[in-house]
Amino acid sequence: MTKVRRIVLMIAVIVFLIFSTLYIIGHYGGESYQDKNDYVMPTDAIASNFSDYHDIIKKDVALFSIVDNKNQEIGMIVFTSPISDDIIGFYRSIPMTILMDKDQKIVKVIINKNDETPSYMQKLENKEFTNAFIGLTSHEIIDKQIDAVSGATISSNAITNSIKKRMTYLEEQLNPEPVIDANFIIAAIGLLCIVIIICTKKKQ
Repeated sequence: MTKVRRIVLMIAVIVFLIFSTLYIIGHYGGESYQDKNDYVMPTDAIASNFSDYHDIIKKDVALFSIVDNKNQEIGMIVFTSPISDDIIGFYRSIPMTILMDKDQKIVKVIINKNDETPSYMQKLENKEFTNAFIGLTSHEIIDKQIDAVSGATISSNAITNSIKKRMTYLEEQLNPEPVIDANFIIAAIGLLCIVIIICTKKKQ
């Protein structure tokens, strides 16, 4: 193999690796969601649960980091919308804001403005329904059985299912698994083989 051909092969391999890396970074398993621009931050609840709270930083879709004055993450703000918007209560979806500590345990669940019947939501509040999620990690919640509240069964189940779906997606956000489709693999291997054949072919 001549020096020129070795250089060409090296360049081809480098380009292949760069392209593969960029492809993997941009392709992950799971659904993708269009982010919202109207998230309302529960600053009072954040301040009361995180004494070192200094700022909020965007992290991903419906996900924000709570940081201290050293810019270290001390917690997260997780919004159920738009991820759980397809889970309907008595009328529509029930948007929530979930505060989690640095160990990814829930410290507070805030039920945001919704279209559920006020009397049903009052029952949930009286029963302190959202306290059932406090202290659980995203992984623990996914498999945990949460009993519905009698008289507000549909709404309480919608809340539970919304949180479970959001925690499932949070797991994917925090631990993404890259996915490469078969067509990409075949095309990349074919291209690399052609380059190798050309570069190793004896000079006529």
